[in-house]
Amino acid sequence: MFGVVLLGTVYWVLVRPRMLNWGATPAEVSRSLPGDDLLPNADAESTMAITIDAPPDAIWPWLRQLGQEQGGFYSYEWAENLVGLDIHNAERIIPDWQTLKIGDAVRLGRADRRNDDTTARSLADPSA
Repeated sequence: MFGVVLLGTVYWVLVRPRMLNWGATPAEVSRSLPGDDLLPNADAESTMAITIDAPPDAIWPWLRQLGQEQGGFYSYEWAENLVGLDIHNAERIIPDWQTLKIGDAVRLGRADRRNDDTTARSLADPSA
């Protein structure tokens, strides 16, 4: 029992904080980001980041097509599909998926299995 408590404590104190801010600098974690105002009293928060050596107009088309039944999430398909999400990552820009509007929903899983699993898209200005 002691070992389980010790492992849980190590995870909660050392591992989890790093996972919640994976790849983000301390400045990125502490600054205000687009969308923060949508949940001003959030119970928890996470800032994950990567650096992409490309201008916003080269990245934005990939972000516009995020979601199940579209471009996927550009992560580990095998892990997402292991739990039945039926995700397939796009390897090119699809013109039909470039009509993203603020308030559109991103499907997180198959509609026939997880109809209510969506998240609202809240967008920042890609030219900013």
